[in-house]
Amino acid sequence: MTDEESPLILVVDRHLETLTTLDSLLSREGYRVTTCSSSAEALKAIAGKKLDLVIAGRCGTERNGVALVSQIKTLSPGTSVLLLVEPMDDSIVGNAIAAGADGLLRRSYSESQVIQRVQRLLHALPVAHHVSTL
Repeated sequence: MTDEESPLILVVDRHLETLTTLDSLLSREGYRVTTCSSSAEALKAIAGKKLDLVIAGRCGTERNGVALVSQIKTLSPGTSVLLLVEPMDDSIVGNAIAAGADGLLRRSYSESQVIQRVQRLLHALPVAHHVSTL
């Protein structure tokens, strides 16, 4: 697989440590990764690009990325969205599902959990909407 054929992942989070950690991890796995620290930057990055996956965490003043998920799905319905959440509670899960999230991952993730979830979302066959959680 050439570099241009490898999946393109956008990571959005206001915390530099999260961006750096996920960029490094996903790049080592052979994915093309771009990062941004706000919802506004993410929406600009999505415009005109074919993204395979967006990993959305805390963006700006938003406690979780649920609002961003909805905007991503409107702009790019075919893009999978993995939402980083903490704590995992029923209201966040329900709101994320309603917004169109394809998966949820606790912020206290391990590297193997991230890779497993990313692989699952990128290589999933098109099926009825579902949300996988850890």
